Amino acid sequence: MTRFRSEYGDTHRRLCKIMRAWKNTSGLAMSGLLLDTLVYNYLNEKTEYRSTGYSNYDVMSRDFFQYLKEQDKQEYYAALGSRQRVYVKHPFKTKAANALKLANKAIAETNDETRHDNWRELFGRAFPKYNNSMVSEARSVYSAMSPYTDPEQFIEDRYPLNITEELSINCRVTEDGFRPTLLRDMLRRLERIRTRRSLDFYIEKTTVKGDYEVLWKVRNVGPEAIRKRCLRGELYKSNKANNIRHESSNFFGPHYVECYIIQNGKVVARDRIDVPIRN
Repeated sequence: MTRFRSEYGDTHRRLCKIMRAWKNTSGLAMSGLLLDTLVYNYLNEKTEYRSTGYSNYDVMSRDFFQYLKEQDKQEYYAALGSRQRVYVKHPFKTKAANALKLANKAIAETNDETRHDNWRELFGRAFPKYNNSMVSEARSVYSAMSPYTDPEQFIEDRYPLNITEELSINCRVTEDGFRPTLLRDMLRRLERIRTRRSLDFYIEKTTVKGDYEVLWKVRNVGPEAIRKRCLRGELYKSNKANNIRHESSNFFGPHYVECYIIQNGKVVARDRIDVPIRN
């Protein structure tokens, strides 16, 4: 352990911090000790990152997602230092595979701003915004010509994040005179929702026990949302019984909904679902 700290101390600490940001952004239910242990095992295996610089952190992060994706299913890992058993309570390979796709996309991207946005999508608000004077100036001019304040709110500004529990949300899509359709089934079939449909977002599954609070975020994205000045993104409470958030498909474009479970003053679970709407 002493040798490891002397050779990998800074890299291990930084990569753990980076992956905590990913864990909390993606909604991966994993304890901090298990994550630290997986990073420890990864760096023991990937000796080429022993003294890597910041310029290689993108590739190192991508390779860590690949490492997680390829892990054989096992009940527990031996913790760094103490060697105590750290149990795997929730699967992580699917989220690692999704992160790997986004990391590869970011690395392959040639446009600086788009690449930066991909990393920010992966690591959340812990990853700084893209800073380019020309882009900032253009946005300032646009704002002066068409003043509109983006109302988006962020759960991180209200509660600390410590994602340790699972959460899965779904949505019942209803048209008058027809049986409801589940949104995740539609997404698997690559279908989009028509306008003027009733949408009821609900918690399909969670491992959170006891009392907790539920908040929702409904975000509209794209030119139509900007034109209508309806980006939304505020944090809402459920507006129907049983923690259901009722909405309707008013206009076409990409949208998404996030759900957060707050317990003991912390966000312990989160999930997101895309809501593509067609004309």
